Amino acid sequence: RAMINAGRWLAKILVVIALVGYLGIDTTGFSALIASLGVALGLAVNGTLSNLAGGVLLLITRPFSVGDYIEVAGFEGSVDELKVVTTKLITLDNKIIYVPNSTVSTSAITNYTRMDLRRVDLNFNVAAGTDFNVARDAILKMCRENPKVVEDPAPVALLNGPSKRGIEIICRTYCKPSDYWDVYFGLIEAVGPAFAAHG
Repeated sequence: RAMINAGRWLAKILVVIALVGYLGIDTTGFSALIASLGVALGLAVNGTLSNLAGGVLLLITRPFSVGDYIEVAGFEGSVDELKVVTTKLITLDNKIIYVPNSTVSTSAITNYTRMDLRRVDLNFNVAAGTDFNVARDAILKMCRENPKVVEDPAPVALLNGPSKRGIEIICRTYCKPSDYWDVYFGLIEAVGPAFAAHG
């Protein structure tokens, strides 16, 4: 609709210039003005066309769907809408971000929810001299007691070596993507009591 209206106005302007030229008035200035307006319009439309092309590319390749949690161009959030020229994200703190589709289509996209399971990685520090096997058993028991942690793949606890605060243990466990933050914060809250219960 906007393009049709712009075309009509352009046609009217060209008719006026032709009439002025027919009357013998120099139209060089008018022609230069029209050329400048054309360049400005082209530059303005160029960004829109790039975003439109990006939107079409995203619809064809489908790197994400509405509802997926993604990270793109330094932003992350749940995809709320894939519009013609922008992708609408809703962040964890309930902000709305509109990312131009030309940026989305040419950036690396991390889709956190496309797979059935997502891994939760946590690092725990225990005092130097702690029996690693006891600490590992405490972590694994804590993971098994969390109802949102899946049994397969099974949780693992690995010694990552010494740290400034003693020794560091890596905990890796899996859950459904929708349960990620519940598991992440749930394990952080549970590790203190789990270590205390094992001395």
